[in-house]
Amino acid sequence: MFAWISRPGAALRRLVGCSAPLLGLNGLPAHAARHPKDYSSVAEVKFVAEITDPLTRDRKLCKIKCVEGQWIGPLCEHKDDGGRFHPILRSCLLENVPSHVVLTYRNVTIQASQLLFPHEAVLQARCRELGMYKLRGAASLQCQNGKWSERVPHCVPTTVLTNFAPDSPPTILLRIPTGSASVEPGGELAVFPGSIVHLECLYSRRLGTPEWTWTAAHRQYLTGWAIASDERDWKYRLSVYYSKPADSGTFTCRTPAPEHADNSVTVRVAAVHCDPDRLASRDPALAVRSEGSRLGQTASFSCPTGYTIKGAATVTCTGSGHWSHPPPVCVPIRCPALVLSDPRMRLVELNNSYGGHAIFACTFGYTLDPRPGLMCESTGQWDRPLPRCKPILCKAMPVPKHGTVVESLPPETALRTAEAHAELAREPSTTSTTTSTTTTTPAPGDATGAPGKKKDTTPRQKLPPLGVGASLRYACHDRYQLIGEPSVVCTETGHWSHPAPTCKPRCPYPGEPANGRLQPVKFAYVPGDKITVSCNAGYVAPLEARPECRSNGTWSEPLPTCTIYSEV
Repeated sequence: MFAWISRPGAALRRLVGCSAPLLGLNGLPAHAARHPKDYSSVAEVKFVAEITDPLTRDRKLCKIKCVEGQWIGPLCEHKDDGGRFHPILRSCLLENVPSHVVLTYRNVTIQASQLLFPHEAVLQARCRELGMYKLRGAASLQCQNGKWSERVPHCVPTTVLTNFAPDSPPTILLRIPTGSASVEPGGELAVFPGSIVHLECLYSRRLGTPEWTWTAAHRQYLTGWAIASDERDWKYRLSVYYSKPADSGTFTCRTPAPEHADNSVTVRVAAVHCDPDRLASRDPALAVRSEGSRLGQTASFSCPTGYTIKGAATVTCTGSGHWSHPPPVCVPIRCPALVLSDPRMRLVELNNSYGGHAIFACTFGYTLDPRPGLMCESTGQWDRPLPRCKPILCKAMPVPKHGTVVESLPPETALRTAEAHAELAREPSTTSTTTSTTTTTPAPGDATGAPGKKKDTTPRQKLPPLGVGASLRYACHDRYQLIGEPSVVCTETGHWSHPAPTCKPRCPYPGEPANGRLQPVKFAYVPGDKITVSCNAGYVAPLEARPECRSNGTWSEPLPTCTIYSEV
């Protein structure tokens, strides 16, 4: 938003106008057609600007003024000063924060570095664990026109962390057996009146006795070594019983000579209560459980199954009378979007909320590996990586002994088969197969299988695994009969439509004898079958002639003939 304020006519004769300023909107040059080109009669330009602040987007009304031909500003409105306009001073950059240092700004903990803070911003500094570290440097720093008033402090480890090194500051442990307390952003311990506070200075008793000092003049405090057998050699205690506001002050533990190292805890006793209504939230899913609303007491928040907490799950009533954090919100758990890179895979069902599933399917001839579904877990992540579409293969089929088989692979089937074999080649395998388009086992001669001959031990060969849609056609050699289906197809289940057939030896029907009949009559005879010839009246055949079907599909002897009696 821009606004122009023109000079009165009389002022035009006395003042020198300014040239057109370089205007920008949202960080981009403003469109010239929307703004005047002649600024000779413009006294000031007002606009709304956002002032840098890590916590909020502070929008202010600002302006530039034309003074003797020069633009002056920007100046921004300060509501705390009756709406007067003041110059904008430079922000300060918060660079690297030392480890164990906690910085707070407007009661909010700063979680990152490389942030800009506006002029006059005040940061409070403390060590992460009060008493376990000693703060070296200023406890607060203020931004003053682009520069910090103090260097960012650092935290020095104390005796319990340095294995009681002689020159280390002593560790001070805090215990509140009765009452409540809160560690404030500036590092002080805020205590509710009536609480009992134990400050325990950790130092080796054999090296001497530390000394407790305090700034509070209200009363003297009980000090001495702890009584418990496991504590009396290293805990030198100061106790504040039933604390009162007059007990506020700094308590310092100093080790004996020659080190004279010290560490301090500042205590402020105040009857502070926080507004319990501030714990209320408009989020119906958010549940709160509160200890109370006085200083040091906490409230815990929880969300139902399927939601995650965004914000602080536990808040504490601080010495400022405010809760340490605003109430959080319950955010539904959502798993990230799924990007399918495999063109053969499609998404059938998707529910990316907690407990939901993503179901996939593959195009014809492919199957999912592993299982077809993913589940969205409470972490907001899917329970496993995306599956993949793997070509379906039917197992290797044997080539029947004494037979042949011919493959038939449509182009799509050939592609799927090639992909599957490429994957198998990348995986360790101990199985080898014989591959060919037409596979044949040698046909034995008539003498094969005859009595006294060696049995045929030719190994049965196998075809390679084939993809969905492949078909196999079987045939047997002469004198062998196909038992089973002559044609099988690889189905989408990964199984062949029928078992592999076999070739069994069979003797052919020898034909009807002249002047006689054959018994029994069959299209083919199995090994061991015998046939007899019955001759017509007036004809006779040799009684001993009875041909038998042998194991190689041949008859043991020729078919006997019927001879007329007169010629016998």
